[in-house]
Amino acid sequence: MGALRERAVATVRRVGAERVVLTTYLAFTLWVLVDPSRETQREWATVAAIGYAAALLGLSVGLGARRSCLVAAVGSVLVPTLVLVARGMGQPEVRVVHTGALQLLAAGSPYLPDPSSVYDYRPYLPALYLFGAVPATGGDLRLPALALLVAALVAVRVWSRRVPEGPVDHAAALDTRLALLVACPLVAAAIAVSGIDVPQAALTVLAVALVARHRYTASAVAIGLTMAMKPTGLCAAFVLAVCIYRRDGLAASLRFGAVTLATTLVAVLPVARVDPRGMWDNVVEFPAGASLVQSPASSPLPGVLLRLAGLPSWASALLVVTAALAFGAWCVLRSSPEVTWAASRIALGLCLAFLLVPYSRVGYFLIPVLVFFPFRWAGAGSRTPAPA
Repeated sequence: MGALRERAVATVRRVGAERVVLTTYLAFTLWVLVDPSRETQREWATVAAIGYAAALLGLSVGLGARRSCLVAAVGSVLVPTLVLVARGMGQPEVRVVHTGALQLLAAGSPYLPDPSSVYDYRPYLPALYLFGAVPATGGDLRLPALALLVAALVAVRVWSRRVPEGPVDHAAALDTRLALLVACPLVAAAIAVSGIDVPQAALTVLAVALVARHRYTASAVAIGLTMAMKPTGLCAAFVLAVCIYRRDGLAASLRFGAVTLATTLVAVLPVARVDPRGMWDNVVEFPAGASLVQSPASSPLPGVLLRLAGLPSWASALLVVTAALAFGAWCVLRSSPEVTWAASRIALGLCLAFLLVPYSRVGYFLIPVLVFFPFRWAGAGSRTPAPA
């Protein structure tokens, strides 16, 4: 086994890691192209395959790893997103966010009073619908969400601490890895065909980068907005509060928590006052499976399988709450002032939640992936000492 691993590593080094990764990406898009059941994904794959092929060509003609991987990111994310938006193609949630935004602007609440079909339900908190109200994009959330993600990754690139190691250009390596992360088919396709989880992921990345620079108020506003999009933002708020406590003490952590809560309430309370019952039905009962129409979110994940096996709703809720309490206690007992620790714990907590909730999709893991890897590679804050 060890000899096989060494042989594989030697092959990758000889061929080039970027070339191996991009070839894998291209092979995945070709597999998507032969699946006739996913029309939107096939449209993405048609354009993305050209982008990956162009990146491989760039490596062959000496364009360099960083520029070639940037070509891959542009060709697999930006170009297909523009094409799909121009054609009006996307997953149903794109239209759900847009119609919710129109309803929010017209009536002060994005929620319909008597939803009768699955697409009448709008299971997101009010802040997310703001991305469907951008006139310049025709109410399509994918372009503003992508712009926010790029800004967040630039924040990681600029604000994180980068220490060159020997002759290796650490900044160039980080740029290459970030481009490969965005160009990964599972990330690129999710951005291009849906984009629903991209705003939360981008704001979480931005919040962690801001903590790395001790800009706690701005970070709290970003995390407060994620909590006003989806309740899962609470995981990042808790972990960052613990990290800030280890970095600068209890007072800084409490201020962070207060600003986070205030931001969430400012974004949510006006809608809750207009239509409290509609918000409860859409945001709580529908995702929990307690509404007349069942959520279409499904996958072979443990929480979903337990629900299908007949586990009662109260037992599912108890399982999720127990896991959350255990995770929170573990974070407190094994806390760290390093934002790399915070990013990894946010990703782990979200993965745990997505594994255990009764209605879940594999696509939800886009958020922990985008939060974990940039800070893992950048090593942001890894040398921040704990307070005396």
